[in-house]
Amino acid sequence: MKFLNGTPYRFQMCGTGGNDQDGTDDNIELKVFDEKGTLLARRYFAVNWYAGKSFHEPLTFDSEAVSYVDTSDESGYKKRLSIPPTKWDWIRARLPLF
Repeated sequence: MKFLNGTPYRFQMCGTGGNDQDGTDDNIELKVFDEKGTLLARRYFAVNWYAGKSFHEPLTFDSEAVSYVDTSDESGYKKRLSIPPTKWDWIRARLPLF
């Protein structure tokens, strides 16, 4: 549980484990829940553990967003999820693999 702007949120991360030989292609699912357990947002992203801690930072929390590193595309590695999640985040969380 993390309290952001005085509101409790629960964050859950699950990974596939990726390629055990070199730590690449670990696909992560990040879920955000409210205090009642309602799913508010879901993100899918990839990490490369082989690149080291200096490249792959842990989740960072601030009052407006959760930041994470995504190596699955070339659009930029730093991604943000707004807190509180938007209505669009709530809708996307209910669509399969979106």
